[in-house]
Amino acid sequence: MTAREAIEEFRESYPSSLGVDKISDWIRELEGKIILEIVNTHEGAPAVRHAFTDDTPLTAAEPYSALYTAYLRMKCDLEYGDVERYKTSGAVFAAAWADFANYYNRTHAPKSGAMLKA
Repeated sequence: MTAREAIEEFRESYPSSLGVDKISDWIRELEGKIILEIVNTHEGAPAVRHAFTDDTPLTAAEPYSALYTAYLRMKCDLEYGDVERYKTSGAVFAAAWADFANYYNRTHAPKSGAMLKA
């Protein structure tokens, strides 16, 4: 899945007046967190990440790509100040994050050494 596909999927399933630029920024934000907090803690993590565009393949591939739309829903609920929906969307995102992190941790060797660098 690319950022563009994640944005399209989100916009089809969640009514929002937010612009594509803001939504794209949120995807970039999440992708950065995935790289920093999950990918970079494992062997074989890329030393340099290529420039991010809306056509860049995202790190969490199927069947974990729902992570992106869950994050966008959560951020949108927060943006609109809808506390009740935010509680629900936050829980959905947390579960999707844990599912992906658990998968990644099972399938990639952790970095060796006492200190991990981000």
